[in-house]
Amino acid sequence: MEITYGRFNYFPYESSWAVFVKAAALNLVSPSRLIASLSRVPVARYWMSDDLHIKNMADALGLPQAAVDRCFIDSLTACPPQNSHVYIRHCRRCIAAGYHSVYFLLHMLQRCPWHDEPLIACACCSRACLTASSLRIQPLEVGFTVHMRCGHFSFCSLGAVRMNEITDDQWQAYEHLGLQLQEWFQAVRAINSPIVDYASALYDPSWVGGSVPSKCEQLINCGLHQALAGVGPFPVPEAITVQPLPPQHVRITPYRAGEAEYKFGEEDLFALYRCVRRYLYKRYIKRHGECYRYLARLTTQGLHALDCQAACTVSAAYLAWRLALRYEFGGETLLNLAAPSRDILPTTARQIMELWIALFYTIWAGIERTNASRSVDRDRYSVALSCNAAPLTLSSEAVSIIGYTGSNLLHLICIHAAPEWLVRQAEERCLKRHRIAELSNSRAWESVQFWAYRPNPRTFLRFWYGQHGKGGGRISPVVAAG
Repeated sequence: MEITYGRFNYFPYESSWAVFVKAAALNLVSPSRLIASLSRVPVARYWMSDDLHIKNMADALGLPQAAVDRCFIDSLTACPPQNSHVYIRHCRRCIAAGYHSVYFLLHMLQRCPWHDEPLIACACCSRACLTASSLRIQPLEVGFTVHMRCGHFSFCSLGAVRMNEITDDQWQAYEHLGLQLQEWFQAVRAINSPIVDYASALYDPSWVGGSVPSKCEQLINCGLHQALAGVGPFPVPEAITVQPLPPQHVRITPYRAGEAEYKFGEEDLFALYRCVRRYLYKRYIKRHGECYRYLARLTTQGLHALDCQAACTVSAAYLAWRLALRYEFGGETLLNLAAPSRDILPTTARQIMELWIALFYTIWAGIERTNASRSVDRDRYSVALSCNAAPLTLSSEAVSIIGYTGSNLLHLICIHAAPEWLVRQAEERCLKRHRIAELSNSRAWESVQFWAYRPNPRTFLRFWYGQHGKGGGRISPVVAAG
């Protein structure tokens, strides 16, 4: 098979999407038909070289195999293979010249490395290689035209066969910077870390748009931080977005089949709970014993009148953690499990304890983060349950990487804020407090004690900013306790 293409239509580090669209237009066939003819699997992912006969493709296009390899993202980075669809984004200036880079497929890139233009997703281009009707072919009296509805691609056979308007200097710029990016990603791959590899995940629009970054975005951010620390700065720092991140801790819980054979009763769970409770108390709470005893003596109304600036975040997190584990959802279980998701439950004692500990860290990190972002526009924030039934799920403060079968959890990797960093933050705040009574907010105390204030049983703690009273109509943040 031969495909009319030509070396003059090839750009360095051009994406496989652009190659198939151009080749399809020149040969009057759909991109999906070209992909099917080169496929090694029933349904080929056209952006993954493993799914295609690359040597056959190089021979058909009349290009060196090394040049074709660079069109596929998995040949350049340790791209996680979980995506069944790819979303195409364009740099306005690149696509106007007929260029789409393979690096534009990565979620971590937010701007074009060459032009510093934002990358804009196009639904029409994302479907171009999937459906037979994606390219519109219109015959003329002499020749034909091929275009897409979005206007990002247009070709007329009456003009030159050349499909680009890129100068030699621009071609060299794509080659030079593309090579630097390739070397950086190869160094990142050499770190051989699953978390670092996830930084090369493909762009997915469902991950963006929320007020809080999705767990996938958080995982990419964690991997990107580790990559930058291990390899060095990104060749074009302004092209990526790195969110500020506290020091992270990674907890790995391997699966041991022998441990999963044991069935846990209520007494066994309480024994595990007492071990974890004692561990957390001795490691973190004992040095804040006065703070914790003060909080433990408060009534429900009192726990809803705490002060933000004087808060002992570790004692508050420990108390909320205990209340969440013992909260009665109405079932027969008197002790709630923690889980990475509602449908996947821990199967071993080690997993149960690790997830309880991870839940404590997520509550603590959530309180610390919300405390640090206090604002006069938000008069309070709460620590409350976000689920209606057991198990308690980890909040967005943690990222979980799991392996499972059915509803049973196998391998577990949990990433959350480093305990050492949380300890320093809590101790700095406690040292600034003059009296233990400052843990309560006097103005809020009046509101919850003497006005018609009815605490929600699912809200364990409520912190108030400064001297704000119980103002109505204000939206307040919620730290998930499970």
